[in-house]
Amino acid sequence: MELQVLFLTFFFFIFLVVQIMTFQLFEFSFLENGNQIRISTKNFLLIVLGIFILVGSITFFILNSNMIASLLFLYTLMFLFSTFLTFFLTLKIESPLKKSLAAVTISSIIVSLVLLFPVGILKNILIAGSLLWVAPVLLKKFKIKKPHLFAFMFLFMLFDIYNVYYLTPQTSPSYNYFTLNGYIEFGRLALGMGDFFLGYLAVSLLYLEKGYLKATILALLISLPLLAIGFLSLKHDFPYTIFIVIPALLIYFLLEIKKN
Repeated sequence: MELQVLFLTFFFFIFLVVQIMTFQLFEFSFLENGNQIRISTKNFLLIVLGIFILVGSITFFILNSNMIASLLFLYTLMFLFSTFLTFFLTLKIESPLKKSLAAVTISSIIVSLVLLFPVGILKNILIAGSLLWVAPVLLKKFKIKKPHLFAFMFLFMLFDIYNVYYLTPQTSPSYNYFTLNGYIEFGRLALGMGDFFLGYLAVSLLYLEKGYLKATILALLISLPLLAIGFLSLKHDFPYTIFIVIPALLIYFLLEIKKN
């Protein structure tokens, strides 16, 4: 168990740092070309409401469905598309057509290898890596106000608490029957895609606002609670987003107070 705790903590921290480094290694200037999309408060609230209804419905369907083949197909398509977006944003190829073909080829090979050879570490890398495109798109292309982002993160945390303590215990864990289940797992310990998504968003926002060092410190702070949870050997699931959102909000606001 001790090694599993260390592996998951290290894996989470490394991918948070990888997300920060994507902003250093890639300019994403093409995301800022043309008209950037500005989102009003009204539209933001409608989008957030739609997201939570969609995610809640899909989650309930997945956890209650016995259609394993259909779920496997759905998850495969989702990770294939998400992995494609990650490579499309990061490949340094000028031609959009060539970049698209390269991204499709690479993502198809990787997803196929994970399905054919379901080794845990390969699956974990695929799931975590497939989300690296989200923060650059949200923060570079969309002009979302910081209070809106913080509100979204807080609402996501509340939904995660509801999901862990109410929704999941009422449903059957059908997601365990296939490889691409949306969980980064080391033994009996796991973090969900939502945890990585919020972690990526938190460190990316702090990096763009405050720089590499502070973002890396935040990455460390939101990774270390895994050690305590793992070594305590909790017998039930825990909404880890609490240890992502609360430290991120506290650090950001403390830095803003110090700045002013």
